[in-house]
Amino acid sequence: MKDIQSDCEDVWIKIDLFVSKSLLIGAYYKPHEHDQHSWEDFSKSLSKAHKLNCNIWVAGDFSLPNMDWDYMCPSPDCKHPSFYRQITETQNDSNLTQTVSLPTFDSNILDLFFTTNPTLVQRVSILPGISDHCSNPCQYLCTLFSFTNIPAA
Repeated sequence: MKDIQSDCEDVWIKIDLFVSKSLLIGAYYKPHEHDQHSWEDFSKSLSKAHKLNCNIWVAGDFSLPNMDWDYMCPSPDCKHPSFYRQITETQNDSNLTQTVSLPTFDSNILDLFFTTNPTLVQRVSILPGISDHCSNPCQYLCTLFSFTNIPAA
């Protein structure tokens, strides 16, 4: 969806579902921990996506090694705490819940999965990846098709 994408490394698709809201799926890569420009552009994408009134899933390498996701705040040894707080503000403004709770690179949770509807996510697993990061496949609940019984004439 070109109308959502910005100048950062993100890509979006929209899936129209029967019986429920459409689903926007985004992928994002933030190359460096304190990449303000990339994050500002991605925040614009999230704002546009949020206005479409769809369920949103966003996954990717967010490069936030010093975030304490249990408490939604930067860890005490974080060198860029105000930048990290901007990220949690954007997350809250977009009504996103981060679902990965186990490390994906060394002892850090860098690869994240956000959703606006956490009840659709049953489980997040961490599996060995094809690069230096682990992958985080999610098991989700979603109605893709709806069948109606039409009585014979």
